[in-house]
Amino acid sequence: MLDILTNLDLTSLMQSTIRLATPLLLAAIGGLFSDTSGVISIQMEAILLIGALAAFVVTYFSHSILLGLLSAIIAGVLLNLIYAYLVVGIGASGTLVATALILFAIGFTSFFNRALFGVSMQVVRVTSMKAFHIPLLGDIPYIGKVLFDQNFLVYLTYILVLVQWFFLKKTALGLEWRAVGENPVAADTAGIPVRKYRFIGVLLTGAITALAGAYLSIAASSLFVERMSAEKGYTAFTIIILGRFTPIG
Repeated sequence: MLDILTNLDLTSLMQSTIRLATPLLLAAIGGLFSDTSGVISIQMEAILLIGALAAFVVTYFSHSILLGLLSAIIAGVLLNLIYAYLVVGIGASGTLVATALILFAIGFTSFFNRALFGVSMQVVRVTSMKAFHIPLLGDIPYIGKVLFDQNFLVYLTYILVLVQWFFLKKTALGLEWRAVGENPVAADTAGIPVRKYRFIGVLLTGAITALAGAYLSIAASSLFVERMSAEKGYTAFTIIILGRFTPIG
């Protein structure tokens, strides 16, 4: 046992931990925008799948990771636009609509993956997102190699945590945003556009969570696998709850 621990590369282990945690954290950041505005974000599993497929397909045919990321964002927003209309617009049950969207996403992604690439033993791959070293920060002993020798979406996740925390805790708009989620009747009485904030929150959830899906197919790996979200959407929703609906949590 001691020999195993001695030979274990702790730096590589921590790097891998950061990479594996990134899609969960990125999805949780996205879901938090919806949850803090008062709309449950349990549909994230569907967004992850749609985002992963959209990013992979567009990256494969365009050979552009940037276009792949943009397509994932668009796909996530369009899917969540349906959710926003049904839940926020006409008051349908969020849980029921989320279940329907998840089932749709499973079928949709499986069908189009097979329609576009067929079913064979040969694995279709794209050029995945590469890690890049940040000067100075990446040279810090131990911590630098772990935190600052990653790919773009990992760095974006760091930034989004801080931006979301600042927005929700330190801005007047963030205060209104939380008020909409905590007491929508009082917020509406105060003249805050409750439905508008909730629509925006749901669409932001679609955009950011879809990036987490793109991470799975073109950053963490270089391929799309059916149901590759592997219930990470539910895990991200659990993270939001355990973090007490705060970015830092």
